[in-house]
Amino acid sequence: MSPRKTPENRIPDILKAAFVVFSNKGYTKTRMEEIAAKTGISKGTLYYYFVSKAHLFYYLLQNGLFEAGDDIPNPEDSSGVSEWDILENIEKRLMSIDKMERTRLLLENDKKGMVDLKGELKTIIDEMWEIFEKNRMMIILLERSHTEFPDLTDLFKIKGTEMMLNLFEEYLKSRIELKAISITPISSTMLISRMLIETISWFGWKGHRAGKGEVISKEDLVDGLVFFFTRGLKDEGKIGSK
Repeated sequence: MSPRKTPENRIPDILKAAFVVFSNKGYTKTRMEEIAAKTGISKGTLYYYFVSKAHLFYYLLQNGLFEAGDDIPNPEDSSGVSEWDILENIEKRLMSIDKMERTRLLLENDKKGMVDLKGELKTIIDEMWEIFEKNRMMIILLERSHTEFPDLTDLFKIKGTEMMLNLFEEYLKSRIELKAISITPISSTMLISRMLIETISWFGWKGHRAGKGEVISKEDLVDGLVFFFTRGLKDEGKIGSK
């Protein structure tokens, strides 16, 4: 009988438990019995749905976590995967990470007096946030499994983090040339770019949470970052000036 048709489909619960265990222990150190115990099912029941740890890890990366009412793909369709398939799947996803086309379009605006700093920063921060949010689970699992998949972790830094960092620094320099912002010294553009990326990354990792479990909406976070960087980059802020 297909897992999709069982009276009580435990796949959503299994995935939630698997994400917790994998993100705490990494891929190699995680054992299937730990995931079964975390889910509250027997090891045999877990293997009824997923034939191996590689199968479960691959399915989790492919589908993420499910909410009530979601259509749940049949795990049997990917039951023959290996650890090599995991590497290939993640590499394909990393290579296809959004290239931030909206931000690149902003760079084509080279006219003085035509810069809407607040609007542009909102576009850029929104686009960065979408990349981290879309790939949040993969990022967390890769960070925790760095020793198993070091090349993939490094690839994300190149294709994701470094791409965003370099593009935002290019944006800042272009806006300095248009006299839309003032940064002294010019070398501070790298520091400011890193500050923005790390802030978005941190909140993406925490899942919009601030102390004591309080959840902050994406809108409030983006608006807060836009306000902070808009004020800081205007003439009166002169980030880095003495």
